[in-house]
Amino acid sequence: MKKKIKQFFKPFLKKSKLTTQGKETTNSKDLISPYGDSAAEDFKVALNTIAEVMSNKKASIYHEEAMSTGRLIAREFVKLGYEVDFSGKMGIVKGCDKRLLFLETETSQTSLLGYRILKNKKRAREFFKEAGVSIARGKTFRQNGKNQAWAFALKCMSAVIKPVGGNKGRGVTVGVKSEREFDDAWNNAIKISKQGVLVEKQFKNGIEARYLVVGGQCAAVVLRIPPHVIGNGVDTLSTLIEEKNKKRMNHPLLDNKLIRLNDYRLGVIKKQGFGLSSIPPKGFMVVIDLKAGISTGADSADITDEVHPTFKQIAERVAAVVPGLDVIGVDILAHDHTRPSREDNYIVIEANTRPGISAHHFPVYGEPRNVAAKIVEHMMETLAY
Repeated sequence: MKKKIKQFFKPFLKKSKLTTQGKETTNSKDLISPYGDSAAEDFKVALNTIAEVMSNKKASIYHEEAMSTGRLIAREFVKLGYEVDFSGKMGIVKGCDKRLLFLETETSQTSLLGYRILKNKKRAREFFKEAGVSIARGKTFRQNGKNQAWAFALKCMSAVIKPVGGNKGRGVTVGVKSEREFDDAWNNAIKISKQGVLVEKQFKNGIEARYLVVGGQCAAVVLRIPPHVIGNGVDTLSTLIEEKNKKRMNHPLLDNKLIRLNDYRLGVIKKQGFGLSSIPPKGFMVVIDLKAGISTGADSADITDEVHPTFKQIAERVAAVVPGLDVIGVDILAHDHTRPSREDNYIVIEANTRPGISAHHFPVYGEPRNVAAKIVEHMMETLAY
């Protein structure tokens, strides 16, 4: 696999040339070497991940209109002969022996206590540790503990800054090394949550995937590919981002999840030797963010069949930390999701109730998975009779 990736990647990674700051560069390490070898590794892994997916999977084409998670669930009930009415986002299924309700992927059985535990990252880490799964080394700090947090971040060498009460990647900054980066990351985090800030040691060379667990069983897995564009040797980086956003607007999953720029992302781009007016060489991939959140511009690839069973078991153990976590999404960062898990080759990032399922139904690459049918089957088995 690694040899195949290298052969696929070599034409545009090793041979691409451009001039930055008056100096011609010939590979990804040279492009970002002024920012240190660790930064180069971050980008190298992200680029290799993209190359691997693109060399092994075909882009999916969809002819159906966008459909919300609630509508995907409702469609499966209709297939079974039931009617579904909506009160806002809450679905009400008619025709069952018992009253059956759902809110997107949240069921009448979903634990409110479990939701509260998972939403608070500090508390969730405690439960994950008890379950025996690997998590990043980290500490939480109150808003008045910024100096202590910076001292801890320095010990991490490269840190991840998160709001304690955030979700969907909002307020999260990856790869914090300098005091200026820390200040920006801290301010972003406290804007999202007043519950405090979590500082973690960055897990290097990891690839992020979302594991969907339904009724205690892992139902599907999607790889999250960091936001990126591919140069054509003609258009500026700004134009490439604009064109990619146009394509995302025509995708059932991505039409409202466009790539948007901020100071952090401009910094990521700069570390690769580019600016918005730069013209990347043909075939050269420019990473826009090291975080791979679908809602903030990442792509998705189904890897359900390729994932090693031990990683699915980790997701299932997370789902069992609190009774009533019947439908959850578990985010895992791993060096390779296809090889057996070890204590040191992965971390569980977080888990969420009411997970979105559109990425499973409409992956950018790979086979769509009808997980809505699995969720409805679970609801019928546990709630309707």
